[in-house]
Amino acid sequence: GAGCGLWPLGSLVNHSLHPNMARAFVHHAACYRLLRDVAAGDELLDNYLDVLSPFSQRSVLLAQVHQIADEGPDCFDAPDALVAKLHWHAAQADTAIEEGRLPDALATLLWVVEACRLSGIRDPAFAPHCVALAGVAGAMGEIALQVQAFAAALAYATARERGS
Repeated sequence: GAGCGLWPLGSLVNHSLHPNMARAFVHHAACYRLLRDVAAGDELLDNYLDVLSPFSQRSVLLAQVHQIADEGPDCFDAPDALVAKLHWHAAQADTAIEEGRLPDALATLLWVVEACRLSGIRDPAFAPHCVALAGVAGAMGEIALQVQAFAAALAYATARERGS
């Protein structure tokens, strides 16, 4: 079910698409760490949202939940049309996986990840496609491809927030 919490330290932190700190939870404790040096008096900034969210999802969530506008799109955000196209193809790969058609899923995910690469955009929203490719590659015994896909996922996931 849904929960709630009281976070006194968290109330001092504001949202930014380009934060200077990252947040994690360890059991019931919120833990914050700096991503870069912060001078005395500088505002503490955290990304309130999942760093892998595409611009279209971020903007809706920030408006509905926090009543603030997203700072993006920025240089890391892929166009909505590309994100939607890749999502559709990834859904086709998911169907192939569910039906046990791993070679088809592999081919589709290879296409998706190559489209991400060819876009020249380092959108963190591309990371889940690489993770999906890694999963299928591993299931098929393609260990080198699995490692490459995980490395690509990490590169996309940390593109905007290095060290997060």
